[in-house]
Amino acid sequence: MEMRRVYAYMIMMISIVACQKQVDTPDIHAPWGGYITFSTGIETKTPINVNMRGKNFGVLAYSYDSNWATARPVSTPDLFYNQTVVCDNNGICTYDADPSADGTQVKEWNLAKTYSFFAYYPTTADNSGISISGSSATDMPKVTYTYPFGTPDANGNVNITVPGKDGLADLADLMTAAATDQTGKGSGIVRFNFEHRLFCFEILANNYNDDTTIDISNLKLKLKGLAYDSMTVPMMASDSRTHVTKTSTRLPASVTYTISDGTTATIPSFKNGGTSYSLSKNCSSTQDGYIMLIPQDTEISGEFTWDNMPTGSGVMTTFTTNLDFQAGKKYSIIINFAGDAITIAIIEAGTWASNEVNIEFE
Repeated sequence: MEMRRVYAYMIMMISIVACQKQVDTPDIHAPWGGYITFSTGIETKTPINVNMRGKNFGVLAYSYDSNWATARPVSTPDLFYNQTVVCDNNGICTYDADPSADGTQVKEWNLAKTYSFFAYYPTTADNSGISISGSSATDMPKVTYTYPFGTPDANGNVNITVPGKDGLADLADLMTAAATDQTGKGSGIVRFNFEHRLFCFEILANNYNDDTTIDISNLKLKLKGLAYDSMTVPMMASDSRTHVTKTSTRLPASVTYTISDGTTATIPSFKNGGTSYSLSKNCSSTQDGYIMLIPQDTEISGEFTWDNMPTGSGVMTTFTTNLDFQAGKKYSIIINFAGDAITIAIIEAGTWASNEVNIEFE
């Protein structure tokens, strides 16, 4: 009888130990300091789309014993390679780091290591037009971006219909971010401040005719001189707003963007001034959109056409500009209506800066 009581007691102790081990295991879904978690650099819980056109981004991560300047010539992305991170509307970003290996969904900090993280948007999926340096590549990681729209016809012309807010046009973007020399003794949070590597056009209209509205349908913008094909950029640069290396000099004869998709935009008159009416996407003042393009210093020329457009000596539909088009900047093409005259102006409209939302690229 005595041996049986001891035996039962031992079984009970084993059960208690097993339960304690289960309780002490941290919640793998909780933002716990010992694990690597990601943030988009927005300090408040502002929705992520204030500075990105989507909610997923990719990550490369390197671990080493020194600092990035010393380690980069020999380091490869041994911690994360092309890891997709998904963010919700509150800016909470999560990932699934192959749970089949050890049953967890996050990576732990190694207190003896130093890390560098490089992020890119969009991810390599969804016909985004980007590819990244290989998993065995050393030194500064790079992303190659190929403009994803259109195949030139026999005359070298490309025709693109800009779809709605949730359409393929929202993938024509490229953003990168870096967080170097992060230590395993920190909080475990990696914060990214993304910067645009393309520039963008917005199309606006001003109607200075009092009490007269103007209807535009099937607006088309034909551009010539674009660096259309592809470019390669390092994921971290001293100034990402400068020009980038293009991997091809192939230029289409022209790229024609159909802005309105057959709808009609009614441009109101401005009495005593007013705000420019956006024609960038679907001719809608509530869906501001942007045409994203590869940075360049070549001359760009263009032509506007739309259904039933007027003709005459005061109607200007063509333009030429030698502006220095730089990454991370926004340019406005403005159509002005005044009496029988139509004029076109092109201006630099602002700069998208990291962790700021003065200009929102939706």
